[in-house]
Amino acid sequence: MPDFQLKKLVFHNVSLMYHSTISKKLKRNQEINEYCPKQAHLQGASRRHFAKKATKITQEIKKWVKRLIWQDLRLLTI
Repeated sequence: MPDFQLKKLVFHNVSLMYHSTISKKLKRNQEINEYCPKQAHLQGASRRHFAKKATKITQEIKKWVKRLIWQDLRLLTI
């Protein structure tokens, strides 16, 4: 499928996405002038797998941080 037909199809079906976002995705997921959905899926899965994960702040971590802050405050008053 030529690039312009794919863009037309994407713009028709996804009206909320911005032009630059669609163009970036098409460029990133092309293999020699052709869009490759399997390659796009594998690359996306790889990016998600290796992305930095958010750290959850548990009660234990909150207690640890408070303890360290109080230790620092005690050292400042000495």
